[in-house]
Parts: sequence; C-alpha cells; structure tokens
Amino acid sequence: MSDPGDGIRVLHVDDDPNLAAVVATFLEREDDRLTVRTLTDTDEGLDFLAEHDVDCIVSDYDMPGRNGVEFLDAVREEYPDLPFILYTGKGSEEVASDAISAGVTDYLQKGPGAEQYELLANRIVSAVAEYRTRQFERVAMHDPLRLLNRIFDGFLALDTEWCFTYVNEKAEQIFDTPAEALLGENIWETFPEATETPFYEEYHQAMETNEPRTIEEYFEPWDRWYREHLYPSENGLSVLFRDITEQKERERRLKATVECLQSLHDVATDGTLDTNAKITRLLEVGSEKLGLPSGYLTRIEVVDEARETGTQRVIEASGNHELLRPGNSCPLSRSYCRKTIVTDEVVTIHDAVAADWENDPAYELFNLGCYIGTRMTVDGELYGTVFFGGESPRDGPFTDYERTFVRLVSQLVSYELERDQARRELERRNERLEQFASILSHDLRTPLTVAEGRLELGREECDNEHFERVARAHERMGVLIDELLALARKGNEATDPERIQLADCSEACWRLVDTAEATLVTDANRTLVADRSQLQQLLENLFRNAVEHGGEAVTVTVGALADGFYVEDDGAGVPEAVRDKVFDVSYSTRQAGTGFGLSIVERIVEAHDWEIRLRESADGGARFEITGVEFAE
Repeated sequence: MSDPGDGIRVLHVDDDPNLAAVVATFLEREDDRLTVRTLTDTDEGLDFLAEHDVDCIVSDYDMPGRNGVEFLDAVREEYPDLPFILYTGKGSEEVASDAISAGVTDYLQKGPGAEQYELLANRIVSAVAEYRTRQFERVAMHDPLRLLNRIFDGFLALDTEWCFTYVNEKAEQIFDTPAEALLGENIWETFPEATETPFYEEYHQAMETNEPRTIEEYFEPWDRWYREHLYPSENGLSVLFRDITEQKERERRLKATVECLQSLHDVATDGTLDTNAKITRLLEVGSEKLGLPSGYLTRIEVVDEARETGTQRVIEASGNHELLRPGNSCPLSRSYCRKTIVTDEVVTIHDAVAADWENDPAYELFNLGCYIGTRMTVDGELYGTVFFGGESPRDGPFTDYERTFVRLVSQLVSYELERDQARRELERRNERLEQFASILSHDLRTPLTVAEGRLELGREECDNEHFERVARAHERMGVLIDELLALARKGNEATDPERIQLADCSEACWRLVDTAEATLVTDANRTLVADRSQLQQLLENLFRNAVEHGGEAVTVTVGALADGFYVEDDGAGVPEAVRDKVFDVSYSTRQAGTGFGLSIVERIVEAHDWEIRLRESADGGARFEITGVEFAE
C-alpha cells in the first residue's frame, strides 16, 4: 500500500503525441510526485495496465478506435476503483453524462494556459489521495495485520521485557533481518550498538512515564536518521518509525545552499571591499562550497579565431598552487581553460586520470586531478575563465547544482569587472570634463577679461558705434562660457541631496533670472529631495528658456504632479516636430541663444534618476514635466 506522500504514477492516453508530451512535461513540473507515462492508443493503455502499477489514468475522449468513455468501461471491468480522469477537448453534457455513468472519477475540459495543467495536477493528487485512503480503510477493517505489513513506515512491538513481539515487512527491510530472527529476542541484545544512543534513553523514558513520545535522531552506528513515534502501554511499547536520511540530506543541502547564496550576496554588496578583494572573496566562497582547495579568475588573450593559440594569465586566486598565482601566465595550449573558452557549457573533470588526461599538456604542467570552469565575458566580449580545481580527483562527478553555482560565481565576477570598468571610465570622463572646465574658466576667461578691459579703455578715448557690438559679443561669450562650465561641472551626479520646498526654491530662482515683465505662478506646495544647487540651476534655466522664447510678458507656472513637478508657460510653444531636439547640445531656435540651457537641465534630471518630457501646455506654450521625483512628505 502506498503512502499518500509517495510518488504518483500517471498513465496519460491521448492520440496527439505532441500534446501528450506537453501535458506530461507540465504535470511533472507542477508536482514532483507525479511521474507520467504517455501512450497514444487505448489498447496500448490496457496492455500497460496489465503489466504495470498505475495510480491514476488521464484520458482524452475523441480518439480513433475506442473513445475515452469506452476506454473507461474497459478499465472499470478490471480496476473498478482506479482513479480515471477524462481530460478532453470535446466538452458536452452528453459526454459528461456518459462519463459519469461509466464511473469516471473526474471530468476536466482542456484549455489554454499553464493554470489548466496546475488544475489537472491538483485533481490527480486529490483523486489518488482519496483512492489510497479507501484502500487503507478497507485493509484496516478486514485484515489489520496485513495493514501493518503494507504501511509505508516500519512498525515493531516490544513487550515489557524489551523483546520483539511483532515486526512488519518495512521494519524487516530497515533492520535487514527477517522477522523470524527477531521475534522473542531482546532488542538491546540484538542491537547492542543502540544502548549508547539517544534511542535507548527515549525508549526507557516512554516506558517509565507511560506517555507517547516522538523523536527525531541520528543513529550513528548505521549513519542514518530516523523519526520514531513511541506508544507505551501496559503490554509494552509500539514503535512506528521511518528512515528520514534522504529528507535530512535534502534539508542539509538546502541549508548549505541558502548559506552559500547569502555569503555570495554579502560579498557582492559589501561596500568596504574593492573589486579585487570582492573577486578573491567570491573565489574563496566558491572553493568552500565545492570542497576544492582553490579557485581562479584568468584573463585569456587569443590570437586566432579558433581560440586555440594565445596566453592564459591568472588575475586573482584563492589557493596556493605554485603555478597558479596572480600574475603567472602560460601558453593557452597548455591550460585546462583552452577547452572551456570554446563552449557555452560548464567544463568538468572529476578525475583527470580516469578521463585520460595523463598525457595532456595541461595535466603535465599543473597536475590538477579535478577541474570545473566556465567561460566568462565582460561587456559581451570574451575575458577569460572562472574555474576551481584541486590536485586530487573527486569521489564523484560534479552535479548540475554545482555547475549552476559556478555559473553564478562567474556572473558575479563579471558584474564586478564591468562595474569597475564603468567606474574607471567615469573617472576618466570626469577628469576630461575637469580639464575642459579649467580651460574654460582660465584660458578663455583671461583673454575675455583682457578684451573687455581694452574695450573700456577704448570707450574712454572715443565713442564708436562698433564698440557696442563688441560689448554684446563679449557678453554673449561670457554667457557661453558660463553655460559650458555648468554643462561640464553640473549634472554628473546629485552629490548632496536634501529636503527642498519647491515653491520657495522656485521663487528664489525667479529673482535671480532677468524676467522682464514676466510673471511666476507657483502651485507646488511639495517638499522634494534633491541637490539644491542643481535644482536651482535646473529651474533658472527653464525660467530663462521660457522668458527668452515666450516673450517678456509670459506667465510661467510651477506645479505639482503625482510623482514630480512641471514648469510651463503660455508662450508660443515648441513645434511637435522639433520637441525631440530641444535637449541636444547647441540646439537653439534663437540666433543669440547658446543651446546649452536645456542640455544642462537634462543632465541634472539624469543625475537625479528623474525623467523629463516636453509637452504642450493648456495655453499652447511649452510644458516641461519632471517625473520620478522623491518627495519628503
């Protein structure tokens, strides 16, 4: 008799082999207790039932030869109680009625979506559980001793002198001893190794207190775990027990996996470690998890498209292999990794000698008895490998889980290298921007200042209409330098975020802009989190843009959005055809404009991880919406 928690053997009959394969795949994925055998003919189904144990049948209805209900009739002649689910694409009251009359267990119409397979899996499990319960009750009523022999757990009975009075078949299997050799024998004399274990104490405690007990202990002499239910009585002690070693091993592996993944997460998120330290620590965690003495990150430079010639250089290492230390290199032709970089699969060798690697150049040089490694890319390009190994062979092959684990370590290492490259590129870019800003602030301002001074001296000596044009040119050059400086130095990152009242900040910025006869309306009583100096620069540029393009009497409004704010005007607006261009550097619709103002705005928005969009305002003007803003309320 099967335990309700045992595996469930399903026979699925459907004349469409492709659909049958899909159903089997989904059912086994939905519930790992289900094992599905698919057949495409009802006669084959009946033959299979005659030779194999089945817990449930799932059958289509519309099939050539014998339909699903006729198949059910044939099954019921030999197996009157076996669960039978009609799973059909032909749904009708007539079919359902015929199936119920024939004794169908359940009726389910086919439909699209993974939820349909989940429903079918649940129906199968429920039907089998009910079927097994009926079997259990029937046996218990008519033949209780047979029941004890058929239950999933081991069962034994001891008298008050600790002698066996009953042992069921499952207990015989666990003890690896026939019942005839146990009955009448003292349990502690038959198994003297048990007297020094917790089981001895628990058995005696149960007898002394006359109270049931449940224990879950490791039995060291047999290297097994058992869960036991002890039921004392005036006649002795009954024990229902089960070997739970596999369950404990699964729990141990799961716990170890969780701890390992937590370790990888802790390393990857540790802000105190630089890139090299993180990679070394990831390799150490990997070595520990795999039970191997060393792990490595290599850089591989290839000189041919076939990736057969080149150099392998060790970048980081955890372990003490003399030839595999950071900085050491070797020809690619003499490395294990030459096989790794030409495949997407994780390469494994659990016993190099058994794999005929004794004469391989890599084995001759490094003498690694086992190896597991994977190709690693950085920004989509081959970088090298992450691999783990040891000089001694492993006891058995690497598991699928271990392959997946090595891939994960490789991906984390790749991420760290990519992030380090991005950081270095950002530093180089910022350095270039700083050099550019220095040229603007000194090398351009100095001659401009000299030119302005000379212009003033010239005006003192005489009055010439050309001087005014030169002055306006100097003024434009000054504005151009100021905005280029802002573009170079502002908006790289929001370095000092703080709580800012948007309406107050808008009014303060308005007073700093030459607004002529323009009017500001604030309808944004919100407190947001931003870098104050950059937010001021953003608002000033938008205000200046509105006045320059909307006219001296334009009305500018700052208002709140659900996740941000907007700045709009009632001016002429921006044609829809050019709205995508307004943030481009040097784009301007005014001859005197620099085109940098809105580019600066966009940089500041990006630095805060906000988004900006240009739309038409209700009055036909320009409306800039900034969203993704963090509010402090």
